[in-house]
Amino acid sequence: MNFFDTYENDIDDINDDEIDKLKNEDKNYVNKMAILAIIFAFIFPFLGWVFGEIGLYNSTFHNGKGKILSIGSIIIASIIVALLEFLL
Repeated sequence: MNFFDTYENDIDDINDDEIDKLKNEDKNYVNKMAILAIIFAFIFPFLGWVFGEIGLYNSTFHNGKGKILSIGSIIIASIIVALLEFLL
């Protein structure tokens, strides 16, 4: 028995139920930071921008869920900040 045989046995011990459970957990994932980002983009643009960046980072771990919402909130917050700078 060598080093690689021990890890092959560990991989074989994973059954289909555990794999299905992991897949279903990712389906039910909601990127809360992306939702907060789009809300705060209109109220407090700087917080919307920060939450959008965090939501964009979190979306890389969950197959891109919330990525478009995060990018949209960053764009909206940036436009609002630019308009405030122009108007004030």
